Amino acid sequence: MAHELDFSKGYAAMFSVRVPVWHNEGKRLAFHPTVEEALAEAGLDFAVTKVPTQRVLPDGTVRENALAFSTIRADTGAELGMVGKEYTPLQNVDALRVFQPLLDSGYCVIETAGALRGGADIWVAVAWDLAKFGELARKVFGEDPRGLLPYSVVTNNHNGRRNAVGMDVTICPVCANTLGFAMAEAGVNEREDHEGRINGAAFAVRHTANVKEKLEEQAKALLADRVAMFEILAAQYQALKRTTLNTEQYTRAVLDVMAPDPRTKRGWNPEARMANTVIERFEHKRLELTRVWTEGSGHVGDRSAWEAYNGAVEVIDHDTELFPTRSGVYRTQALLTGELGRLKQVVLNNVVKLSQQ
Repeated sequence: MAHELDFSKGYAAMFSVRVPVWHNEGKRLAFHPTVEEALAEAGLDFAVTKVPTQRVLPDGTVRENALAFSTIRADTGAELGMVGKEYTPLQNVDALRVFQPLLDSGYCVIETAGALRGGADIWVAVAWDLAKFGELARKVFGEDPRGLLPYSVVTNNHNGRRNAVGMDVTICPVCANTLGFAMAEAGVNEREDHEGRINGAAFAVRHTANVKEKLEEQAKALLADRVAMFEILAAQYQALKRTTLNTEQYTRAVLDVMAPDPRTKRGWNPEARMANTVIERFEHKRLELTRVWTEGSGHVGDRSAWEAYNGAVEVIDHDTELFPTRSGVYRTQALLTGELGRLKQVVLNNVVKLSQQ
């Protein structure tokens, strides 16, 4: 799992304020930086220029290309990539400045930032300040150990391989791996070529004329309603906590999704050689899910819809014996965008419906 951090300046180009860093590289800041401080601390204080490439004609004459250009780091002179004539660099300072109004108002703070692949990719992540939210959001998000309040992230690319992207995620990037996981969570393809709103949690902007203005416009639209959205989410989570499920409701909402009875499937053969083993595994899975519903991490045993959902998530995320992944599939991928992620979403949808009845 390579972190792919940039070492062009002789040190890992990234910092983190509170988020744990698995690779033990970069800086650990004791303060939340301003945009200017973040640029310096993360090694992002460099400009990128676009220069024409050259070609040699059959007679030996050297001419500048009209269609092919290189992007160059102004501080080191390193070539970052090859781009076309329509490509317009988005400077790092402009990528970070989309958060300036929210930073000025105190709604968020810069949490991590860094550069990857020699500076070809950069990111900045902000964390939302609960103190600025309403009482309900502060109570619900502040008391939950799972960190449900998301981060907002902007990424910028300097080699023409990817758009500038803004997104809301629950994974705070500290390297190439975690940035990739965050993008997958937000539904953003690494080579996303769609411009505009990708979904409710992400947008992309091509590096063409007016890229700075387009980024600011998309970021404003994405971030404008975030405080209101978090208040709505808090109300939804509180409703889950207040909803007590009976055994029948829990069975339909969780057990029948995560551990369906194999005997109800078409083609079930009770005489098959592994039939008893399949039944034993099914029963064991249901028993463990039911146990975690009332005895899971941080649970109080109130048999709520909230603990039903979080118990399901706990088992899927951590019990690799009961919920393994297919050969050749990365578990993180399965949890975020694959079958395991789908199971969690179905359970959440089910318990939300029950809380609204």
